[in-house]
Amino acid sequence: MNCISLLAEHNQKMPNSNAIKQLFSADISAVAALHPVQEMPWRQLNDKGLRFFIKRDDLIDTQVSGNKVYKLWGHLQQAQQQGATQILSFGGAWSNHLHALAAVGNALNIKTIGVVRGLIDPLNQAKLSATLKDCQAFNMTLVFVSRQDYLLKHLAPSVQRLLSDDATTYVVPEGGGGAEGSLFCRALVKSIEDEVPVATTICLPCGTGTTLSGMVRSASSKIRLLGVSALKPTAIESKNTKPSLYRDVESQIPDDCDVSWDIRFDHHCGGYAKITDELVDFMQTFTAETGVLLDPVYTGKMMLAIAKLAQQNYWQAGDSVAALHTGGLQGRRGFNVLQTQELTL
Repeated sequence: MNCISLLAEHNQKMPNSNAIKQLFSADISAVAALHPVQEMPWRQLNDKGLRFFIKRDDLIDTQVSGNKVYKLWGHLQQAQQQGATQILSFGGAWSNHLHALAAVGNALNIKTIGVVRGLIDPLNQAKLSATLKDCQAFNMTLVFVSRQDYLLKHLAPSVQRLLSDDATTYVVPEGGGGAEGSLFCRALVKSIEDEVPVATTICLPCGTGTTLSGMVRSASSKIRLLGVSALKPTAIESKNTKPSLYRDVESQIPDDCDVSWDIRFDHHCGGYAKITDELVDFMQTFTAETGVLLDPVYTGKMMLAIAKLAQQNYWQAGDSVAALHTGGLQGRRGFNVLQTQELTL
């Protein structure tokens, strides 16, 4: 049985820790091919003469899904090369990244530390989000810091104390960012562009821009990439033509890159982790029509952006649009209004 066939069995037949072990011992190209791109009927695009494709990387694993897999891949390799005994990273109360890192660390017997934004008593279970309770169950040590200290990340005094106690701690940037986080996104973009028509626009949600920058650097010129920011630009950024997220991605792309790319900043629905009635109604309608669950922080806003852009004739009849489902469905638990649609973790 080949590697892809073995991986395809992991959700159905294996305890999750064994599935994650197999996931991170396989070749990255096999993981990227695990859930190939599929063309899907979607009335809002089809009525405009557009073909719609989707890559369901939310199905890779119940705990470690979507782009979290690709971003953690490079960091795990780097940590191993450096002989690290534990991995430390950062996130909020509903962080998909911390959730995935904790699950991976638990499966691979790697100690993990999550530096969490906001001062919460870790012993007060009533105050912990479902995500953080999962992280604790995965044996991640949680360290809570003030929002002011969180802005300093690894320079915050409490984090510095942790790092000084253990010289072999590997630090992963927030969201799995950095060069190591984008390294294996090349396999991701190749797995999509090989399955879609020429000149397809690949759409993906953006937080740190790590996945987008890695895909742009590895894509062929026949593909266009469009990121949808989950972040609302600041008042100062709104006056500029290039918000900081755009500049961050741009700085990681070689000057001679001939791949067309852009980021849309007008579909954040009020800001990071903010939702509107329009977004919730759209997500519920989309799931009813396609059977695909979305999360409200990233993929929901991306799909809403695609629908709106299609209505605005952003694409022409005959064009193709491919959406990357980056997972993160565990975060739906933080939004009571979405609990009417089933989510099993």
